[in-house]
Amino acid sequence: MLKAFDINLTALSLLALIVGMFLIYNTMTFSVLQRRTYIGLLRSIGVTQKEIFRIFLSEAAILALAGTALGILAGIVLARGMLRLVTQTINDLYLVLSVRELNISLFSLAKGAFIGIGATLLAALKPSLEASSVPPRLALSRSEQEIKLRRKVPRLAALGLAFLLLGAGILSLPARSIILSYIGILPVILGFSLLTPFMILYSMKFLKPVSGKLFGLTGRMASGSIVSQISRSAVAVAALSIAVSASVGIGTMVNSFRQTVITWLNGNLETDIYISPPGLVLRNNDATMDSALVRKIETLPEVKGYNFYREVTVNTGNDEVRIFALNVGPGSYNDFKFKEGDPEKFWPGFTRNDIVMVTEPFAYRHNIKSGDMISIPTEMGNRSFRVEAVYYDYASDLGMVTMAFDTYKKYWKDHRISGLSLFLKKGVKRDSLINFIRSMPDPNEEILVRSSNFLRKASIEVFDRSFMITNVLQVLAIVVAFIGILSSLMALQLERSREFAILRANGMTPLQLWKLLTIQTGLMGILSGFLSLPLGNVLAWILIYIINRRSFGWTMQYLILPGVLLEAIIVALAAALLAGIYPAFKMARTRPAIALREE
Repeated sequence: MLKAFDINLTALSLLALIVGMFLIYNTMTFSVLQRRTYIGLLRSIGVTQKEIFRIFLSEAAILALAGTALGILAGIVLARGMLRLVTQTINDLYLVLSVRELNISLFSLAKGAFIGIGATLLAALKPSLEASSVPPRLALSRSEQEIKLRRKVPRLAALGLAFLLLGAGILSLPARSIILSYIGILPVILGFSLLTPFMILYSMKFLKPVSGKLFGLTGRMASGSIVSQISRSAVAVAALSIAVSASVGIGTMVNSFRQTVITWLNGNLETDIYISPPGLVLRNNDATMDSALVRKIETLPEVKGYNFYREVTVNTGNDEVRIFALNVGPGSYNDFKFKEGDPEKFWPGFTRNDIVMVTEPFAYRHNIKSGDMISIPTEMGNRSFRVEAVYYDYASDLGMVTMAFDTYKKYWKDHRISGLSLFLKKGVKRDSLINFIRSMPDPNEEILVRSSNFLRKASIEVFDRSFMITNVLQVLAIVVAFIGILSSLMALQLERSREFAILRANGMTPLQLWKLLTIQTGLMGILSGFLSLPLGNVLAWILIYIINRRSFGWTMQYLILPGVLLEAIIVALAAALLAGIYPAFKMARTRPAIALREE
């Protein structure tokens, strides 16, 4: 399970890398576009295509070396901050781990350098090829790129649909590989990016009239420039929407999982007080309680009823099986939500027959279904138990085998218990009784006495700590996207400097130009926000029903949360507007005579 945990962290990091690659491609493409006149001049005086290609690829390599070096240093700083988060999660969920210093291996550094440089060169390959393949005459034509891309929009959309189908095909393969699942996400993201120009052209048919009504001529000009410069705007919108969609996907998955766990906790923590000895790992409890103390607690006058359990790990030779031996009354039967099996048939025979039920993760990991037999080593030799039910459980991704305490006692000759829960009589002050029970053990014995509310709160805190690392990755993706769209808007506005100079020469004021650019970047942000929603929810669906299922075996609710969707639109709009402040300021302050000097 640590391997699955590691794979998921690595894959989420690679998702941020994909956003970074997209932005590298974005930056290199704009670099080529910005210097098309320069490329045309070089080609006109005899510079070959191969030499142009080498120029741009060498430039990308230099940037890759500098960026990778800075990335490795930043990664080390981030690793120091995130080490505590990951260690705490492992301590909560898997095993006790003490990490006092950061161990940075040469392999990790080499892997980071290889990925950083390789991703940069791969992302820069197409822009470099495009720069080298343009004939001199066309390179000098500023509208050639727009005409060519607009003609390609239907073909790009068809290719995008093909990639989406490819991703769906990979994800639907009947395999349990987590790596294959993440590979299936790549065509989905690529397909979406190829569909972006088509979606922009289609969306602007509706946004242009609205923008015109709200902002007049300036609004129509701003929306029209997005369409007329589709080669620039599509890449910027796609980059920002992919970054925001990653945030939507992870946010929806985490919140859906959180709500699923809360619903499960509310159904399971129905007794008033829970008592157990302390354990090293929060969710595992192999320790036992003193039998005399247990009898004293059970006979307290405030106690109306009680359940108790024994938790133990059994080594099967090739694997370990977690046994959860349970003694519960009929009032607690509804705490167990069955995925397979009939509760009406299961519970009457639970204590009389040698039957067991297993948690959903255990059934998935061991390919077990209701009606199968499972062999477990006992004190009386190997014993086969019939699995009569599979139930939902989110306490452990390792899974458990649950049997009646009498069955466990019969085959393991063990009368000890690991914990008990108490139902209190009406009118009993719970906090006072908790303090009294804490004073009952001998000085050399320690027990944990907690209310259901405390356990519910502590469980949610463990959950939130476990997914805090994903919040860091979400923020990183948004920061990278912000930097990328800033560079995109800078290049886009600088390339249009002559157009803006002509507008200024014809009477447009700096304030009107600022308004034009702000409306344009705002529209791009709104487009990015809305386009991120379908991809983000597709990513969430994949994470919930495929990645999570193959990693841990859990079934989760899929909840579309309006707050997450609204947050995505606000983040995209804010990122675009903030990124557009400096380019708009720079263009508004540029004197028309300087911009028109080449003319």
